[in-house]
Amino acid sequence: MSILRWFSSLSLVSAIVAGGLSAQESEPQKKLTGWSERAAANWWAEHSEPESWQAGADELHGLLLAAQAEHGIAKVFANSHFAAWLEHLRWLTLYGQAKDANGFLSTANGAAVFARISREAPLLTEIFTASLSTYDNVPRAAEILCEIYAADPKVAVEYRKLAVAFALVFDQPFPQSWPHSNARKSQLAIGDENPVERFKFYLRCVDAKAFLIDPKRLSVRELMCVVDTPLEFRELQYVQQVKLKNAERLKDVYQAIPYDKARLDGGASMWEGTYRLIDIGRNGGVCADQAFYMTQCGKAKGVPTVIFVGQGRNGGHAWTGFMPEPGNWNLEVAKYRQEKYPVGKAFDPQTWRRVTSDQFNLLVKAQGGGSSADRAARLVLQWAEMNVGHSDYPALLAHARKLAPQLLEAWEMEEARLGESRASADQWRTFWQSWIMAFRDQPDLEFRGQMRLIRALRVLGEKPAEERLRSSIEKDNVSGRFDLAVAIAADGVLELLEMGKLEEASKAFDAVINDFKSKAGGLLFYNLIVPYIDLCIEKEFSDQAAAALRTVDSKLEFSTSGTVSFDLKTLRDRVRAASL
Repeated sequence: MSILRWFSSLSLVSAIVAGGLSAQESEPQKKLTGWSERAAANWWAEHSEPESWQAGADELHGLLLAAQAEHGIAKVFANSHFAAWLEHLRWLTLYGQAKDANGFLSTANGAAVFARISREAPLLTEIFTASLSTYDNVPRAAEILCEIYAADPKVAVEYRKLAVAFALVFDQPFPQSWPHSNARKSQLAIGDENPVERFKFYLRCVDAKAFLIDPKRLSVRELMCVVDTPLEFRELQYVQQVKLKNAERLKDVYQAIPYDKARLDGGASMWEGTYRLIDIGRNGGVCADQAFYMTQCGKAKGVPTVIFVGQGRNGGHAWTGFMPEPGNWNLEVAKYRQEKYPVGKAFDPQTWRRVTSDQFNLLVKAQGGGSSADRAARLVLQWAEMNVGHSDYPALLAHARKLAPQLLEAWEMEEARLGESRASADQWRTFWQSWIMAFRDQPDLEFRGQMRLIRALRVLGEKPAEERLRSSIEKDNVSGRFDLAVAIAADGVLELLEMGKLEEASKAFDAVINDFKSKAGGLLFYNLIVPYIDLCIEKEFSDQAAAALRTVDSKLEFSTSGTVSFDLKTLRDRVRAASL
């Protein structure tokens, strides 16, 4: 049977039955045709009023479920007509969600714009739905996109990827800790311009030739790393004055900001006063300020940038990543090798979740290159979200993982499903074993699965397997990703202390310090030393805490100007106070 024939054979009656409802035998059958621009135009002609959109969406939803029931998940998602109608349906559902929020789409003008963009700019809605994450505030993102289109339809279509990037970044508030923990939000020069005005500002920058990279050459994911700043326009205009021959020279901006060593020596990690780019440019700053200045300069000049923070031998550090040319990222600007930073963390501008440098690289590779597998899997997940209570929901999640084995959202949705269904420890073991296999080349995600697997093994009483896994993690990560080895070793030490096995805990503490003393100072301090001593104080093991500090003094050396050195002084004061 041809594609068009099996689509045409679907009836509304069979769709309703597949949805679990009864249908009258006398009800006329309605057939679903193959997808085409004309078919889409006919749909809008038949559903010209907003009042009919929900009914039309429900009808289409039922027909798609019926196709899935008849032909199976794998077959329907391999069919371009099914995928196109599903994208049409996904866009339709956004109106129903957004209009209830009493924003632009709840108005008559908003509804008219929604219909116009659907009929006149299908490529724009297609890019939008293909870029969605399950962590987006999707109704708000759709509203922003429609507002941008309403302001200037022609420009919104011409710069459609930029429009989508703004919608997906500004659908949720920026985190309170943005851009880093060394400055408070109240100190920042945050602008009150809405996403539409920001989109227009960026277009003016394009017209003024202020950008070093044409936004049309960048993907939606890359453009998210350009527009993800809420600063006032005058802040961005200030750093646009920085003279750069090309995007590659952006890396020089980090070192151009004088380092404020006196501030760090005084233990003042937080910025004092207003936190403006001109202040940083004039007065200098610590690494977080240098990274902030460089990344904002890049964004103001149309270059994708990101800030990473991590722990090294002498404490925390901030470095940057940027894209000197489309598709080519440098994620290690000012990541000093002698400090041995095994991993950095950044904000994902689409979801505002923290991601490691490895995860960030995975995101830009999958979405930056417009991976067809990633896009197909995301469509499956969106369909799954629309059918959470359906019996096919687990199979849809499994199909998404099959299409894109490293799409984290699919795994996290399955994790949530197992949690809600109160899965057994044996089910969790199977799930985490599969997770570990999928993320073998992603140390952070692999480690996350390994730690959860350890918990499942503990519940199952499989102590030998648990110990083998712990040992394997430490061995595999002791050199390159020693932060993971430190984490698993610290977990074992803290578990002994929690159980009151003081002598064993003390010996294990000393052993971990000795194993990692040459390269993991900051990581040891914040992942083992601080929680170990905090737990000693909490349980009133003052002698144990004092002994731990003696080990630290004899085995570790920290720079006197590092943040670890300052925090260690504070820790000593707490131990002395607890001993009185």
